[in-house]
Amino acid sequence: MEKIVIQNDGLALNRVEDFIAALCYENHLDNYHATISVPVMQMVQTLLADLKFKQDDTLTISSGLCRKGLFFNITSGYDLLNTCSIDSEPSPTLFSVSFSLAHLLADEVSIHDEGKTIQFLFYLRGIPMVESERRKQVIASFDNKMSLVQV
Repeated sequence: MEKIVIQNDGLALNRVEDFIAALCYENHLDNYHATISVPVMQMVQTLLADLKFKQDDTLTISSGLCRKGLFFNITSGYDLLNTCSIDSEPSPTLFSVSFSLAHLLADEVSIHDEGKTIQFLFYLRGIPMVESERRKQVIASFDNKMSLVQV
């Protein structure tokens, strides 16, 4: 599992953006980069903008691969749901907008550790069936040609 710890300073968002980009690059997930970075970055930005997030507080962003795909956890030392209430105002809050965006782009969003961790799960799908069948045919053709070659 990879992780970074950020503080509420001017470099925090850049560090998170670099963290996500590096993970996507290292795992050959360039096609997923935007889908992953938008909800994670929006949530981090929302939490950093929260008035109760003080200068000495930190957020830990961790990521790893699991059976379903790639997950990102955003963890703080306080209950994120009580700090950034979803339904406390009649108009949408920045947190509720970020949370809705997360539900639109991530395959699963869940809350853990008594509200201290928000987890995003992105399913990583394999190659399309058509491409898989084409590759099988190429391998079969190659195998047939190799059987004809005498060693």
